[in-house]
Amino acid sequence: MQDALYDRLIDWRPYFSTAQPGRYVFNPLRYYSSEASRPMLLERFSLSPEQTVFRGVLRRGMRFQSGNPITAEAVRWNFEAMLKGATVSPTWLHLLRITDDRQVRVVDDRTFEIHLQGPNPLFWPLFSNDNNALIDDAVARRHATKNDPYADRWLKRHAAGSGPYTLAAWEPGRDTVLVRRPGYWREGAVKNDRVVVKSIPDASQRALLIRGGAADLAQGILPRDLADIAKNEQDLRVVSVPIPNAVWMGMNWKAPPFDDVQVRKAMLYVIPYDKLIKAVWQGYAAPMTSVIPSGMPGHTDKYWPYEHDLKTARRLLDASGVRTPIEAEFAVDITQFFQEPTARLIQAEAAKIGINIRLQRMRGAEFQAKLYRKQHQLFMYSWHSFANDPFYNFRWLFNAGSACCSVDNFPDPYVDRMTAKWIYSADSAGRLKAAEEIQRHLNVDKAAWGCLFQPNFTIVIRKGTTGWAYYGDDLTRYAELGKT
Repeated sequence: MQDALYDRLIDWRPYFSTAQPGRYVFNPLRYYSSEASRPMLLERFSLSPEQTVFRGVLRRGMRFQSGNPITAEAVRWNFEAMLKGATVSPTWLHLLRITDDRQVRVVDDRTFEIHLQGPNPLFWPLFSNDNNALIDDAVARRHATKNDPYADRWLKRHAAGSGPYTLAAWEPGRDTVLVRRPGYWREGAVKNDRVVVKSIPDASQRALLIRGGAADLAQGILPRDLADIAKNEQDLRVVSVPIPNAVWMGMNWKAPPFDDVQVRKAMLYVIPYDKLIKAVWQGYAAPMTSVIPSGMPGHTDKYWPYEHDLKTARRLLDASGVRTPIEAEFAVDITQFFQEPTARLIQAEAAKIGINIRLQRMRGAEFQAKLYRKQHQLFMYSWHSFANDPFYNFRWLFNAGSACCSVDNFPDPYVDRMTAKWIYSADSAGRLKAAEEIQRHLNVDKAAWGCLFQPNFTIVIRKGTTGWAYYGDDLTRYAELGKT
């Protein structure tokens, strides 16, 4: 089985890696999505009536790829490592309402409990995510040092896994080879013996590979190639799934003139929304009509008044009192195919009302470094939430204290207060009403984002490849793939 994609796998710790191969050398305790729920390493589990104590019982006889048993102590150690090691997981676990490793307790060899700090509507999607997949604790302990007590340096380059495959070959930026692991507890469910994941940065080359028969699946294909493949390649099928993905034009709130709400609103009327969907995405995306994307609970488009209307844009710009022409800089990541053509279409329309945009073309690492330092004036940002929940999004994307993802320099105490009040509330109706009010505030009052589009999850699959399904997290379950 061969998959062609652009995979940036640089770290084999599951709580660090969002890349495809890292997910299949490891198993989570439980899979969860809107389409499927699977216990995985757990034989059974329960949540107490007050929603504060999770109790899990592991399946009998499971082993890591080293042969070491998978035990409740391994579960406890993994949570301790995520909280205390050199990871990005503490914030993740804090959202789970786990802030102290003593909240995870061993009952016996197969049974553990997690004592949450309170009820949490985000518990199931966050607990079930692959970031919580199990590392072999005994192997990690052997490679731990005084200065690296959780063996983070060793684990970054070695896969001490619990999943269906072992790592046969890997070099960052090149092919990753996974082979079936003997003795895996679901061995009969693994439909192939070997998976080669080809890391191909060039989307056109990925298209050539799948068309030439050198790959069974391919992701990240350019929309123009997708349209041609769907029309002309009888041995290939294009699967395109609408998802609550989000891409928006960010406007740095602390970089004049975008600190002025009237200027931000003018920019939202400049954007040629329909042209972006047709010209850039060839229809493989949907309009984004709120800061909460379509497909996420609580989404509403009734507070999105913006359309391509240069007369309204000019009127708002005049009302701002900001002198024109305005000179602005739009940073684009040229490794993301859609960014430059999108920015050029916006640039052309903005010039018609006296906003002269200069494009700053940058490669991924440079773009990201300035993005997370909040140094761009105009930019694009993409987000696919691990938890399909509006308050999870508000917490990451609009929290004034978020070091990572609140990239718009957005200081709004109202959103912070509302998020703190509702993120853990058990009042489902109240949460949805609050999410709607926050959308009105961000869309209408603040013109927070230039909502652009929601790209579909799209994959090209060779006919005769069986077992592929979409699970809501954009990750292919390689073990389920076979050939006829």
